[in-house]
Formats: sequence, C-alpha cells, structure tokens
Amino acid sequence: MVTISKEIKFSLYYFFELKTEENDKAPLFKSWTGWYVLVLLVLLWLIVLFYFFTKKFQ
Repeated sequence: MVTISKEIKFSLYYFFELKTEENDKAPLFKSWTGWYVLVLLVLLWLIVLFYFFTKKFQ
C-alpha cells in the first residue's frame, strides 16, 4: 500500500479544489487590472514587432 505524506495531501487538496488564500494578491501591481494592461501591451508589442520583421524580410 502506498502512503502519501501530509504535505502532498494538503497540496493535492488545494490543487483539485482550486482554493486560494484570502490574502492572494497580484504581485507588483495593486490590482489585477494592471496585469491585464501589461499583458495587452506585451501582446500589442509582439504584433508590431512581427509586422516589422515580416515587412523587412518580405
């Protein structure tokens, strides 16, 4: 019989139950809106870079 340690049981429980801690906050930004703006800006930057690279190596 396989035994599972308490730490693994605890982490599996939180993984499968999708529990979050009450003080779970986005690091670096005070709100999640900052993360959404950052992700959109990075995606826009990648689109612009792709446009210029494809234009240059046409």
